[in-house]
Amino acid sequence: MAESHHIEIQPRCDAPALKALVVDDQELNRRVMNLLLHEFGCSATLAACGEEAVEFAAAGVFDIVFMDLNMPGLDGDATTRRIRAAGASKSAYIVRWTTELVSWLDCGLYDDQAPKPITLAGLGRVIAEVRWRVSRDMGRRPRHAAAAAQARR
Repeated sequence: MAESHHIEIQPRCDAPALKALVVDDQELNRRVMNLLLHEFGCSATLAACGEEAVEFAAAGVFDIVFMDLNMPGLDGDATTRRIRAAGASKSAYIVRWTTELVSWLDCGLYDDQAPKPITLAGLGRVIAEVRWRVSRDMGRRPRHAAAAAQARR
């Protein structure tokens, strides 16, 4: 299993500090996302593979998960299914983070999608959405597309 890192960063603003899980098999992508999240006052745990992400998400509560789609072993969809099935972070806001131009709504697993490489503006939009949800006490409730579709039935 690849080496992982946990980085605690003090928030740079009065907004709630978010705990993020960044899942990507490319070390450079994890490092860059960690630096960007730091700019938004978030702490980040970095996972190099799907199996590691499932372990982290089961053990700790994350507000947001950035999920790479294409990874060896468990891909992003399989990893997300496992995180959603059980564990401390099953209600996390999970962002499909990919270079692929596919509709994330079709699979019913994700709350949002962000492109790779992500821009500061794009990351800011996602962080603002999650902070709003947390501040409205929605941060720990299931919000992903599958739960929303089930609630509408």
